[in-house]
Amino acid sequence: MNKKMIVITLTLNSLISLISIGVALYLYLNIPKFVSFDMKNTTDTFLNQMAKLDISSEEQKAMMKKYERSIHSVINEQYSENNTIVFVKGAVMSKINDETPKIKTKLVSKMKEGNNE
Repeated sequence: MNKKMIVITLTLNSLISLISIGVALYLYLNIPKFVSFDMKNTTDTFLNQMAKLDISSEEQKAMMKKYERSIHSVINEQYSENNTIVFVKGAVMSKINDETPKIKTKLVSKMKEGNNE
């Protein structure tokens, strides 16, 4: 092999190595976090509180839609944008961080906001 071929081979090997290191570093830094949320308990609590109210079925439907939009919004805004995957607590077999209290607090704030439509 002549010098030119050796230089080209070494350059290509170096380039491939640098690209591989860059990809590995990117993947390492972007590992998603996993958290759980007790959606069943939260929804049951909401439904029990709503059942105690003296409101029409249309108002109940409107509140349910607002609850649905609010919970979706809280999870999307706070977790999807931060590379976090939220699992329903009942589906989790391993020990992961439970974000239920934080999500409930944000959900209450969101529900207290305007119409949210």
